[in-house]
Amino acid sequence: MKLKNTLAIGLCLSFINPLMAVKYERNLEDFGFSAEVEKFRRRISVDFDQNIPSANSNSSSAIPNPVLPKLQSNYSDLVPPPTKPKARRYFQPRLRDNVPRTRDEFTRDRRKRLRDYKRPPDFNLFLQNHRNIPGQVFGNTDKGLTGLYRTVGATTMPKSSYLFYSQFSFMRFDRAFGERVNTGHIDKFLVPMGLSAALTDEFEIALSGDIVNEQAINFPLINDYEKTELEELNFLGKYKFFDNPSQQTMGAFGFGVSSAMGKQVTRRATDGTSYLGFLSASKLTEKVNVHGQIGINIASGKGATGNEHPNNLFYNIGFEVPVATRTRTILEVNGLDWAGYGNNLDLTVGARYQVRDEFSLQFAMPINVLRSNFPQDYSRMFSIGLTLKL
Repeated sequence: MKLKNTLAIGLCLSFINPLMAVKYERNLEDFGFSAEVEKFRRRISVDFDQNIPSANSNSSSAIPNPVLPKLQSNYSDLVPPPTKPKARRYFQPRLRDNVPRTRDEFTRDRRKRLRDYKRPPDFNLFLQNHRNIPGQVFGNTDKGLTGLYRTVGATTMPKSSYLFYSQFSFMRFDRAFGERVNTGHIDKFLVPMGLSAALTDEFEIALSGDIVNEQAINFPLINDYEKTELEELNFLGKYKFFDNPSQQTMGAFGFGVSSAMGKQVTRRATDGTSYLGFLSASKLTEKVNVHGQIGINIASGKGATGNEHPNNLFYNIGFEVPVATRTRTILEVNGLDWAGYGNNLDLTVGARYQVRDEFSLQFAMPINVLRSNFPQDYSRMFSIGLTLKL
């Protein structure tokens, strides 16, 4: 049975294979389509039996070389030409002729650079136009309070600030009752020293004492003498009652007591105790600081001639010009209105230099331009001093 089935399948396959090998040649016209449709079918049909060269063929004519169209433009106008980068120029400082070569020269050069450095001022929130107000260089007057040489300004130190100051002054008294004394003179060396303290931002006090060495030679109405002793003790206070930060304007009043430690000759107020009171005002600007003071000195005691010493009215106007970060020049007009002795006017020139933040030096030279009729008066004077922050 199996043999019969196998023979039947083989016979069928022998008839089917020739029929499958015959290519079907009928077109679309046999199915009722027009001749145009048949032409279109023939145009788009693919003959899979045509000889298509393979990609692995070694014949050079099998695959034609691609032909690229010739460029009409190289588009150079659209692409910017490459640029050569510019060489970077680095800042090369010029070498100075006086280059420090030793440690000492380097130290001196560094100190000079720090001294000449223009330090920017502290920023003040109240200054609407941000004016460049220079910082203050604090120093003491000849009586101990902060200010110029004789002018006590309205500025005060910050709270809990302490200053020790000392000065050395030389005066030659060669005038008596407004006339020059040609036959004699009184030489006076004065060393005031003291301590000032800011108890608050507005209140400041000072305690000082004056050590004096005097020598009189052939001076009218006075016997020749020479002495070295403590001349007087001073206690002064200053209170800043007005402060306008936006305008940098200040006002203050002060008081003081001076007491002689013995019988004196050249001391103004002589051998008694004097009491003083004053008003001060200050105006700070970019170019100059202006300070003014007016006060009265109530004297007691007798002078060298045995007469009662009169009271006097004093007034001071001072100008402080910052010429560098740590240097100030000082110009003052110091006046005294003596009851019965006339007016006395001094023009004081000086300078103040802050060596370090806690140490400053001061120089002043009063010049008498209007003489009074006081029994003893000087014609020239100079003073140097120092201030230390504690």
